[in-house]
Amino acid sequence: MGIAALAALAAAGVAVPLCAAESGGEEALRRNFQSPQGAVRMNTGPLFWMHGTETEARLREYVGCVAESGQGILTIESRPHKDWMRDGWWRDVDIVIDECRRRGLKVLVFDDYWWPSQGMGGKYPIPEKFRSVDVNGVVYSRSDAPQSEMPGEICRISVNEMGSGAYRPCADGDKTIVYAAVPLETSRFPKFPTVNGLDEAAVDWFIANYYQPYYDRCRDAFEDGTIVGFFFDEPQFMSWWGDALAKELKARGEDVGELLTALKFRLADPEAQARALYSYHDARAETWGRTMYGRQSEWCRRHGVYSSGHLEEHGHRYYSPTKSCGNWMQQMKYVDVPGVDLVMNQYYPHDRQTSKKQIAFGQIPKCSSSAAHVYNRRGGLNWCEIFGGYGQELAYPQMKWLCDEHLYQGCYFLIPHSFNPKAPYDDDFPPYFYNGGCEPRYPLFRVWADYNNRCALLLSGGEHVCQIAQCVPGISYHIGKTIRPEMLSFAIQDAQLDSDWLGYDAVESARIEKNPRTDRPALRAENGKEHYDILTLPAAEYVPFAVLEKALVFARAGGVVVGYGVKPSDTPTRGKTAEDARRIVDAIFAQPTALFIDGEPDGAKFRAALAKNYPGESRPLAVREFDFEGLSDEDARMLAVNHCEKDGDIRLFIANQDANRGRCIAIRSKWPAERVELWDPMQGTVERPVVKNGLVMVPLAPSQAVFLVWPKMQGGKPPCRIEYLDGPAALVVDAAVAETVKTVDVDAKDSKKVTRSPYKESVETEMRFDLPAFNTGERVYFTCAGTEHEESAACEVNGVFAGGFIGAPYRLDITRFAKFGPNILAIKPFRIEDPRIVVVKPENPTR
Repeated sequence: MGIAALAALAAAGVAVPLCAAESGGEEALRRNFQSPQGAVRMNTGPLFWMHGTETEARLREYVGCVAESGQGILTIESRPHKDWMRDGWWRDVDIVIDECRRRGLKVLVFDDYWWPSQGMGGKYPIPEKFRSVDVNGVVYSRSDAPQSEMPGEICRISVNEMGSGAYRPCADGDKTIVYAAVPLETSRFPKFPTVNGLDEAAVDWFIANYYQPYYDRCRDAFEDGTIVGFFFDEPQFMSWWGDALAKELKARGEDVGELLTALKFRLADPEAQARALYSYHDARAETWGRTMYGRQSEWCRRHGVYSSGHLEEHGHRYYSPTKSCGNWMQQMKYVDVPGVDLVMNQYYPHDRQTSKKQIAFGQIPKCSSSAAHVYNRRGGLNWCEIFGGYGQELAYPQMKWLCDEHLYQGCYFLIPHSFNPKAPYDDDFPPYFYNGGCEPRYPLFRVWADYNNRCALLLSGGEHVCQIAQCVPGISYHIGKTIRPEMLSFAIQDAQLDSDWLGYDAVESARIEKNPRTDRPALRAENGKEHYDILTLPAAEYVPFAVLEKALVFARAGGVVVGYGVKPSDTPTRGKTAEDARRIVDAIFAQPTALFIDGEPDGAKFRAALAKNYPGESRPLAVREFDFEGLSDEDARMLAVNHCEKDGDIRLFIANQDANRGRCIAIRSKWPAERVELWDPMQGTVERPVVKNGLVMVPLAPSQAVFLVWPKMQGGKPPCRIEYLDGPAALVVDAAVAETVKTVDVDAKDSKKVTRSPYKESVETEMRFDLPAFNTGERVYFTCAGTEHEESAACEVNGVFAGGFIGAPYRLDITRFAKFGPNILAIKPFRIEDPRIVVVKPENPTR
């Protein structure tokens, strides 16, 4: 290849793709990656709002928009429907299900009239006996205590008042406290009364009235697989008592009066107060999860579908007693498909620089993915309801960045908020991605959906390879000193390692096994696939004794245990003292594979701590099958990896979460470098990265993410090579690879205005070009220098959707859509600059 050809190709930004693999399985995978269709699209699908005012034609039109925009599933939701659970509702449900069946879409059912779930929007009354209740404690002098049982009485306790509202239980105290379940004051409900999740009869009433009717009326949609699951949304945890909780406390042998005194007043003994408060919150959370979500999941499984949903995870709320019952994980472990929510402008690319925002929102995806991995309900499936309330001005590069943030944390089923048939005549928490035809950037949604579907295709259903079991505080957050777990998770990610969040019960029940990858002792959750070489203890003062015991056994077996920030110094476990806790903690950190990090580490500090050699070996404490050669602290920060394996393939999703600067990384792995492939989920292409001295060289533009894939070993020649130079648009094909390069003249007509909205102007640029005859193995690329808006564009070639780009690199393989002779290429929704058509013939077109 001559210098002029090299220069032209560098300017065009062309890479050489791989051809499809010979085996049927690999060929199907590559075909689905290139053009996501059918079931591959089921990892992207919106909330679909119905109001009871839409015509049948409008509903069918909108289902069609969901399908044409690259999505394979939708969630039917009353938002709100004027005739919910009555004839008008079932008419609209039948229309949507029929159209989904015709188009091959799947359906989730939102289980309520409005959010929060289990409240029916306050429009459909809950019988008084099934509503959430409060606990009221009345203090009497010993002589004035009522002799007969009070209405709703739970228990009574004899105490001595020690001053300042503190009490000490004793058999002959000077006071008697009578506790009773009472109706919750209307002012205490955030919106309206909700179902009591601590009462089995109340939950059964809710399921019978708001789950069972769907099966009774839509049984054929259950049986043919059109309806696949149910979806609950941000329930409230307003009840403080119920028959199920009473049974749980009795089974645990707890003194109910003591626990309620710690809850409603204060025990005079600080140790007794801490333990009693912990015991109450732990029992309440466990009971609610098992009663409400366990029973919902059981009903769903009996009817051939799955339960799914999310709580309010925002800010501190996955520890909130009224938003998550005090511990998010104790609820979600009972849900088949855990979910989370990202709404209301909570997180943007620049917020990755702000610790306050990171703590509040940055690890929300880790909640759902961890629950899915640790409890392994459906092979790791979990989701995020995403973008609600971000407004119509939400930019697609921001959407792509947030998509990557979820993907590298293991959350790949995304539910955009929303496709609204009432739009644009609605102001209910946009964006609306079709918006009744008034959203000029709607063509970009298909590009974004294809991107997420390609990523989910490679990340789903396999084995998630994870080094660290990160034990999170749980109910310990409510007593004693605690550091929340989010920033440690970011430090782990910035060290290019991965963690799952494990609740206390998951650590207690975990098995100790040999990790087949590292040949080291590892923890394995009771139902999970992952082998964790490292256990991090929560930075919490109070930790259950069984967790500390498991950590000691693991450390003595040669497992790595890491503490940081706050060393556990007490325990809420009855029968154990602070001295017992300190003794076992000292024994843990006396082991050669245990270490304690002062303060809260960043990625560099965490990586340095784990660089210590394993006792008796020359390997560091953190072992993985790949490493980043010479990675600076600056380049390491905000560079995250998700490692999974499936069907013999090894897959690394590598995301540059820095929206302002690119970086070039060099990867050394135990797998043969000559076999590695670079799968670009934005372009849908499979290429050969540069390999130098055994290192895989991967340049990443700002916010760019790619996959490195080591496919099952096949015969044949190695793939072609590409090399990146100074930036995403400066790609060079090695001179030994390409025989010919042709640049085809493009006749770009003036852009024409298509739509104008209050947010952006939409234009369509039409280009014509004559393509010379090209042979098998030659590839045709469209390239450009960028766009006027957002650096995003969708492309049609000869009237067929051909893909697009969101951010760099600005190139698209259009070989499948181009033809010999005249061609028409249309770019939507913005003008582009310096368009080119380039034809490349690789030297080794097949393997």
